[in-house]
Amino acid sequence: MKSRTITKMFRVLSVLLAFLLMYLSLARHPEGESLVKFFPLQDKGAHAFAYAAFGFSLFFAFNGKSRQFSWRPFLQTLLLGAVFGYTMEIIQGFVGRDYDLLDLLADCIGIVSGILISLAILYLYRHFFCPEN
Repeated sequence: MKSRTITKMFRVLSVLLAFLLMYLSLARHPEGESLVKFFPLQDKGAHAFAYAAFGFSLFFAFNGKSRQFSWRPFLQTLLLGAVFGYTMEIIQGFVGRDYDLLDLLADCIGIVSGILISLAILYLYRHFFCPEN
């Protein structure tokens, strides 16, 4: 598969994940019901997991054709992910949910985790599947 096609797939995935995160962040849940009982640390673990997936897809969407580390997609992913998480926390105050600084911290930890997983995959790909580079 061409790298341009893969980049487009990650861009589409990033948009879909953004819409899913918006829905999950802004939807009202019945009192006492938790959608995240199976995650470690429940709510915060779910935030970190969801934003790790978002950070992973964003990093590859921004990284484009490059199979090597570059600061630009790293910083773009970190900034966009953190701004997105912060925006969701602010909007929650307007839809009857609570702003939680720890949720934002879990979001940022998730974004960084997704970036680190992306970098690990790039490293493995470069060193084991493309040894001539």
